[in-house]
Amino acid sequence: MWETIIIQPFINILLLIYEYLGQNFGIAIILFTILIRLLTYPLTVKQIKSSRALQDMNQDPDWIKVQEKYKGNKEKMAEEQMKFYKEKGVSPFSSCLPTLLQFPLILGLYQSVIRAMAQTPMQMFDLTKLVYPNFFNASELLPLNNQLEDEGDEKRILGMTAPQRFMMSVMIFFMVVILGAFCLILSGKIVLPFF
Repeated sequence: MWETIIIQPFINILLLIYEYLGQNFGIAIILFTILIRLLTYPLTVKQIKSSRALQDMNQDPDWIKVQEKYKGNKEKMAEEQMKFYKEKGVSPFSSCLPTLLQFPLILGLYQSVIRAMAQTPMQMFDLTKLVYPNFFNASELLPLNNQLEDEGDEKRILGMTAPQRFMMSVMIFFMVVILGAFCLILSGKIVLPFF
């Protein structure tokens, strides 16, 4: 459902921008990000207005008097705070609700950019499943399709040959094992003074 509603349309819009802007993926990412920010702009404005209203309310002399009056009674102060919110027409959740609505769009933006920059054959295969077939010819459009060709003749992928990639994967494996061992051995023995 996540891929159908957010990821797939985002990838296709990103690839559409990529296709019509001379196949420059950097500019496509920048314009796609601006497009997403424009879509979320009304929510951002609403969030800023609500935050400002809450800040103004906290500086209101009437609210300061209520805080002083019910300083020792937290329950009564919470009741008065809700009454004060209703009087002023301010909702305490109206500043965080737009953020919760923007968050999936921002995650979708990030995931669509990462998936559109496929670097392995499997990622490329997954990407071709997400591209609308009637909209694009995936084999001509994908931004990094030249990187995966001709691997058989020791072409460098990610700047490394096959033996170097193998050695790197072995080193990463052993680093994870060593880090895990350190964490298990020293889990209760390290005290960090700044936490």
